[in-house]
Order: sequence, then structure tokens, then C-alpha cells
Amino acid sequence: MGIVSATGRSGLNILGRDGFENFIQTDASINPGNSGGALIDAEGRLVGINTAIISRTGGNMGIGFAVPSTMAHSVLVSLVTTGRVQRGFLGVNISDLNADMAEAFGTTETQGALIQEVVENMPADVAGLRRGDIIVRFNNMRVRNANDLRLAVGQTPPGSETSVEIIRRGERMTLTVNLSDSDDAAVANSAGEWVTGVDIANLDADTREAHNIPANVNGVIVTQVASNSPHARVLRPGMVIIEINDRPATDVREARQLLRRGANKLYVFQRGSFGYLAIRVN
Repeated sequence: MGIVSATGRSGLNILGRDGFENFIQTDASINPGNSGGALIDAEGRLVGINTAIISRTGGNMGIGFAVPSTMAHSVLVSLVTTGRVQRGFLGVNISDLNADMAEAFGTTETQGALIQEVVENMPADVAGLRRGDIIVRFNNMRVRNANDLRLAVGQTPPGSETSVEIIRRGERMTLTVNLSDSDDAAVANSAGEWVTGVDIANLDADTREAHNIPANVNGVIVTQVASNSPHARVLRPGMVIIEINDRPATDVREARQLLRRGANKLYVFQRGSFGYLAIRVN
């Protein structure tokens, strides 16, 4: 028994950078082994699926998180009907809108998702969305921040025709977007963060030439490593990751999928030499 102290918790990195987080926070006792159990209300109705806790001891400290039952249900339906989790895909890079950004863009609206980049030939591009547009409603649902939009798009079936209300240069307008499937999206193979503080990208002719990578070496290339990354002592820019846990890292998408919690074995190429490395992912 306990209370719900917050809903819509996100940015906790419990499910990783690419996880869809929309947690219910509660002080009801959730302990190791409870994951997957039911979070119910006083009348026995399912509210959420217990998922994670924050704890320094490994036991309950009064901060637990559950996936909302509506979100779990949408995943269940997708698995039953298609055999996999299908998520809608818009094709934009977005950020939160703050007061300073709103003023700079000439609007009094202080909530929304600011489009930083539109991926070419993806649904947003086809529909006419542009860099600098502020998305304030998606399918008539209020968009307060970037996470709101990401969750709304991700839980909308691919192929759906959706309305997107935007602010462009101070004027409101509504566009219609046909979402694609995130699994088929080109952005899934684009550059981006792979593990904390480490960016990777697919190998192409330019990167091969720049780093003197032979034609017979295939994989993904490390493009940037932050100085405060926990992997900064192991991974270096220009390093090619050929295999992850004995399976080929053919592209960025595959490299993300092959990671597992705990120690990961990497087979890499760097400065003319091949070798094994290990990184730990928590």
C-alpha cells in the first residue's frame, strides 16, 4: 500500500536513452523480484506494471516506478496482432521549449516541442514540417515538452493519419502527417549516442578515407567520446566496432540492439590493429 506521488515521470534513464519512459511514481513497496507485478488502486483495478526502484541498499526506499497499464496494454496489443512492438515515427529531432527560446521565436507559448531538425524524406518532411516549428498539439493532445511528443508518436500505430498543430513564426497552423514505422525509419541507422557519452555512426566512404580504414573492415565507427563518459578510457574516436558479443555490428541499429546489461565483449579495429575490449552497461 502507498500513494502515487507523481505521474508522467521521464528522463530517469531507467530504460536507456532510447527507452519510452512515462512512469507512475509511488511509495508502495516495490522490491527486487516484484517487476512485472500489478500496481492496483483501492478498488482492485490495474493501474500499472511495477518496473523499477531507486535504492541505495537494494531494498525498498519508498521510490518505485510502474509503467501505466494503458501503455502496457498498447504494447500487448501490438505484440499479439503483429508479433512485435510497432511504434509510430515522425522523423524529427526535438527539444523542450523554454521561456527564453519562446521569446527568441516570437511566441508567448512556453510549452511545446521545438523541432531542431527534420529528417529528409521522413513523414514530418513530407507533411511540410520545418526546422524551428513548435509542436503544441499532436492528435488533439496537448504537447507540453519533447517527451510528451515522443510518447504520443511512439504509441500511435504506423500508418496513422494524425493532425499536428504547430506555431511557425508566431502563427498557428495544423498539418496532417502519415506516420511511418520506426523500424523502417532511416534515422534508426543515423549517427547518435550509443552508450553514455559515446556517439557512433555507420561507416561510409568519407569516414573510411579520413581514418584510413581498409575496405575489408566493416562495422560502426566511434565518432565522439565525452571526457566524462564512463567508457572514455576504453573507446576512442575513429575506432571501428566490428562485433558486439560475437555478433556483427552491421549498422547503428544493430549495434544498439546487440548491447546487453553487464559486461559486453567488443571486437574492434583501431590504428591498423584488431583486438578485443569490454565495456560495462548498467
